[in-house]
Amino acid sequence: MKSILTFTFLFALLSSYAQEGVKFKDISLDEACVIAKTENKIIFIDCYTSWCVPCKKLSKNIFPIHEVGDFYNKYFLSLALDMEKDKDGIKLKNQFNIKAYPTFLFLDSSGDIIHIKVWPGSTKEDIITTGSLALDNSNNYSATIKSINNGERNADAIISYCESRVNNLNIDSLINDYFTNISLDSKFTNSSWKLFDNHVVDIDNSQFDFFLEHRKEYENMIGIVKVKKKIRRIFEYYIYHFNDDKKVMERLKNIDSTLYYHGICWYEYDKARKEYAKDKTNIEKWDILKEKAIVNFSIEGIDYLEGIYCNDLNSYCWFIYEHYKNFNDTNALKYALKLSKKAVVLATNTHYILDTYAHISFDLGNYYEAIKYESKAIELATNENSANVKSYIKALNLFISKNE
Repeated sequence: MKSILTFTFLFALLSSYAQEGVKFKDISLDEACVIAKTENKIIFIDCYTSWCVPCKKLSKNIFPIHEVGDFYNKYFLSLALDMEKDKDGIKLKNQFNIKAYPTFLFLDSSGDIIHIKVWPGSTKEDIITTGSLALDNSNNYSATIKSINNGERNADAIISYCESRVNNLNIDSLINDYFTNISLDSKFTNSSWKLFDNHVVDIDNSQFDFFLEHRKEYENMIGIVKVKKKIRRIFEYYIYHFNDDKKVMERLKNIDSTLYYHGICWYEYDKARKEYAKDKTNIEKWDILKEKAIVNFSIEGIDYLEGIYCNDLNSYCWFIYEHYKNFNDTNALKYALKLSKKAVVLATNTHYILDTYAHISFDLGNYYEAIKYESKAIELATNENSANVKSYIKALNLFISKNE
């Protein structure tokens, strides 16, 4: 009982912590421009939508933190605009090609863009770093676009432009210009790799041919795991979009038959999961899902995907936990426990993975394991100021009550 009270106290403490966060003004963009000019501030706009879950998490967990508020209130005049409902939001969405959320937009007092960041992060450090970059007149979006328009074709500038998502320029042309005109040695720099890794997905791109030709050199440079991940991501794109094109599939298989097999197994599993989700009472689709999952998650060496693999494991395990009662399929839950334990070993300090393992353990009657791992999940989530703490505490209270 004492531990429950302690966690409840911690949650209450977090809820009351740092009420002086980012001060958002309820004014129009035109009014903000006038005030920003008078106060010599940059306009910061939290671009969100009503359905965006990460947006809600930022609003609830990050913007209220006093360090974030201290920084943003000092340097920025802050607005929060719904990109689908607010008049100014709709205008800015069209003007700057905003399609993903959350997006942070920074404007000067004339309404001209200074910086833009899609998916700015989920921690207070991420959000402050994004604001700091907006203040950096040598490296923010405004500086980047000026250098590109002046003919600059360095990898970091192109990466910054690609990540802005404004995309008024032809990105493929920028990337091809860069790789066509740099030296052989420059193709093996970290900046060149980052540009290729994040923004080249076309197997007909000349740089992809170069990458395959020099695969060993790239493996020595950045590691086999990262090279495999790059090839796997490209394969998944083509498998999802061109799986009926036998020539394309054969080409992928010839590039790397093992990674092609991994991609196909994932595709079949993902397709089965989506099919079952359409009809959650269909036992035939449920059995197909289990079959495809066993094949996909049993591939030898697939854990090269590291964090991605852990999240895939966790997602499947929670899915099984939510639906196994439809068919009283405890065997499926036992297999999910096995996979969940593997995810815990690979990601010991990830609170939501521990929470999944705790719930499955509880349903299988292992109350000690459930209490142990849910307690650890609460500790980790509390340290991260996560919104999940409340639900974790509720689960822990249930686990303990059943164990008494």
